Amino acid sequence: MARHCNETVAERIYSNWLWWVLQGLPFPHLIRVMDCYFHEGIKVLYRVAMSLLVLFHKAALQYNDDILKNGIEVAFNKFCQELPVSRLKFYCKKAPYA
Repeated sequence: MARHCNETVAERIYSNWLWWVLQGLPFPHLIRVMDCYFHEGIKVLYRVAMSLLVLFHKAALQYNDDILKNGIEVAFNKFCQELPVSRLKFYCKKAPYA
């Protein structure tokens, strides 16, 4: 993130981490995350946010054009909506009813 934006933009992105999970994820992924959240608590949301950052870091080269054109916030939001990982692999802990 530091390579693509200044500190204030990075701070704003990091402060909105809950919206990455609640607004940015595709619906099937969100259902799985919320199921785990109700079973395990807030730590699930922290893990999901960190997973999104790690996955975005690995895929940043694919979104480099979006980062340069629209900024990192738009590219990260687009990445979250087009998440290249299946819902079962995204959060690998077993949900109580999965």
